[in-house]
Amino acid sequence: MTYVEKLLKRLFQNIIITHRLSDLTDHLSQQNLEKSHIYITIEKDNGGRQFTYLTHDQLITLYEHCPVMERSLYELIFSENQVKLYIDFEYYTNNNADIENSHIGPNCCLKILYYLFNMQINDVDKNNDCVNIALQQFLVLEASTSKKISFHFIHANPTALFENNITLGLFIKIFVHYLLSLIVKHKCLSFDVDFTLQTATISDLITLLTPYVTILRRHCTKCQLLSNYMTVAEISHLLVLNTRNQLTLAIDLHVYSKCQQFRLLDSVKRGKNNFLHQSTYFPFNDHSNISYIDLLKKSLVTNIKDINVPIIYLENNKFTKTLPNTIISSPTIEFNINNLNYINDYTNHILISDTNCMRSSSLNRLTVIEHATNVKSHQNDTLIKQFIPFVKKMITSNECNHGYISSCVRGNRNTDLIFFNIAGTYRYCPRIGTHHQSNTTAIIIDTKNHTYSIRCKDPNCDNRILIWNKIE
Repeated sequence: MTYVEKLLKRLFQNIIITHRLSDLTDHLSQQNLEKSHIYITIEKDNGGRQFTYLTHDQLITLYEHCPVMERSLYELIFSENQVKLYIDFEYYTNNNADIENSHIGPNCCLKILYYLFNMQINDVDKNNDCVNIALQQFLVLEASTSKKISFHFIHANPTALFENNITLGLFIKIFVHYLLSLIVKHKCLSFDVDFTLQTATISDLITLLTPYVTILRRHCTKCQLLSNYMTVAEISHLLVLNTRNQLTLAIDLHVYSKCQQFRLLDSVKRGKNNFLHQSTYFPFNDHSNISYIDLLKKSLVTNIKDINVPIIYLENNKFTKTLPNTIISSPTIEFNINNLNYINDYTNHILISDTNCMRSSSLNRLTVIEHATNVKSHQNDTLIKQFIPFVKKMITSNECNHGYISSCVRGNRNTDLIFFNIAGTYRYCPRIGTHHQSNTTAIIIDTKNHTYSIRCKDPNCDNRILIWNKIE
């Protein structure tokens, strides 16, 4: 039993703490909870997770009694929740030694967020300090170390909400595609390439820009984009090298899953000491005397009670906004729908396969592009073919974490076993009860016993003991 679990049981009666996410969702489906409840994940010493839900007052009480070193807590974000905008920004310093100023990328993020949610497309006041203005709305949390730069951005004083984090993720991905396409299309003395954007994915654009990142940062400091609001050099700092020295985005596009777990303010990953604290370099609301309790509430992505702002939702593959019934039209609502129209117009001209979305007429349904199953080397293996439909059903039933079979192979020692290697965004890990952000998964079929097991390829997971389930 974790310290937090013991503390919760001591502080509150009848507190529900489950060890499997499915048990929590089953319990919640039978309850009629108010929007004021916050769903919480508790990280254990062995890396496992526990799940519960608390009211705001209960969460505050927990913070007041729980030592910081024991506070390994995450906000559990279900796809049914309306959310504030949030972004996870990170990269490893050793792989990006050429980035001398670690604040350029986060600075760029803040300017982009201010541009998206407050500005007219062609009406930018260059004299304004947009970063300081953005910090009136956006809370920046930091957990950086000597090895890793890590920031969370949360629209703490939002001018708009999103119907769920899936729609939010799609919105972010499309705008990232737009930014990268602007860089690719721009021409100057240092950069001039020909490329067809019509069917390019985010990955395609990153691959194209890989040889030019240093040039863009050093020589495109006067190449203006977004109505002369930002430079190519600034935006290029969103591109960083990962631990395999491959160019990728500093903005993590995988944090918009069906059951996302987002670390809470002043919480720490178990076994680490890099607390996610309020950034001193990017002070929220101009160092205003906001109480710690209010700051905690504002940092919660799903804390939307009594926030009366427009809600962005997806309808017929277009972003639009609606006003809550409690809102009376008011000049205090500053969100600019022209930016939505601009993004929708842009979306009509690209294939957004990297956004996990294809055009669909049904409201709120995002589907991924279907990938071909790679079983060419086993065309004559009828037993493998027999289990492909079962595996495909398992890895495509969740529209937010949609996978495909990249390869399959018989076991070397035990030929009764078939290993299906899964690619895409299906990265389910039985140990944590949800999907990893990057590590892949294999589904193992025991053809003799007609059972299956899921093996997570995270090196931190203990795969010596597999849980076998009956194939129905």
